[in-house]
Amino acid sequence: ALRGEWSVALYRIEKRNLLSRDATNPAITQQIGQQSSTGIELAFAAEPVRGFTLDANAALLRARYDDYQELVGGQRVSRSGNTVSGVPERTANVWAAYRFLPQWQAGLGARYVGARQGNTANTAQLPSYLLWDAGLSYQYSQALTFNLALKNLTDRDYVLSGSANQRWLLGTPRSFLLTARARF
Repeated sequence: ALRGEWSVALYRIEKRNLLSRDATNPAITQQIGQQSSTGIELAFAAEPVRGFTLDANAALLRARYDDYQELVGGQRVSRSGNTVSGVPERTANVWAAYRFLPQWQAGLGARYVGARQGNTANTAQLPSYLLWDAGLSYQYSQALTFNLALKNLTDRDYVLSGSANQRWLLGTPRSFLLTARARF
């Protein structure tokens, strides 16, 4: 029998009296007004076959500056109606895992982050990316589990954050992470 669960979330969030750093002088903080986000999030988890699990989620978001008067070169410039910078409007994750022995489990997953605006004027865009990850875990006992995570398997270059002047913070290259989880 298929065992699983799913959820759907619809939301609208408003943030008022926001503060932001001045674009020309980061030492200055300015009050910019309000932004809102409207979205839907979907999640699904199932065990279609004993020992095999599947987890997936996706989000569609519309994030906008509702009232934003940015100080640029001493002049107030309206950014109202623009997409909030640094916020992807599409994200998705899928993870599949298989318990191939009672104490061993292997998994493979993908993470997608959609394009994001690189500035409040919406004149620069940060590219979307898709990353593949894998994992292997060994449950030594009820209280102790070891995990080996392989992140960004294809060693893809991707942008975590950035600005209009094309200064980008790149994400972590292919990496391995060994952890121990103890419960007591």
